[in-house]
Amino acid sequence: MSSFKFQSIWVLHHTFMDQVRMAWVVHTGEFSMLTLQLELAAVKRRLKWWNRHIFGNLFHKVKAASEAVMCVEAAYHVDPSPVLLMELNWSKVEYILRTRMEEDFWRQKSIVRWVVEGEHNTRLFHSLVKQKRVRTRIHSTHADGRIISDEIELQASTAYFFQHHLSNNMIFKCG
Repeated sequence: MSSFKFQSIWVLHHTFMDQVRMAWVVHTGEFSMLTLQLELAAVKRRLKWWNRHIFGNLFHKVKAASEAVMCVEAAYHVDPSPVLLMELNWSKVEYILRTRMEEDFWRQKSIVRWVVEGEHNTRLFHSLVKQKRVRTRIHSTHADGRIISDEIELQASTAYFFQHHLSNNMIFKCG
């Protein structure tokens, strides 16, 4: 059995759902796990063909869209007609769509890499956690009209704020 990797960028293509619907109509006359297996196999075959022949090479399409924008821009600078302006806008829209698809492709690829490599690579995991701690750490704050950046003063100011805030805003009722 050959491998199959679903690409989330496929759903951005206008013919994707039609391809899935056409492949999902395997009629065996019964409803069972075998039917489900046959339908999934049909979808897999259809999407592999569709990816190769219709969706195409994403990176070539990004490059072609970029070249189209540059070509139409050059033509528009020579002859700034409304027709060329409309063509320029459409080519820019196409380029933006293709670059977003490329970003989604790389995002999905990085998530897969994390799942495969990240769990086994504790150094990578701890490096990412350390980076997040540095990004989310409070380095300074404003209190009493001044900026506090000393770590001990930050701790004291934070503790005072929450103790004062919670003690003044909470009413305890007994019996």
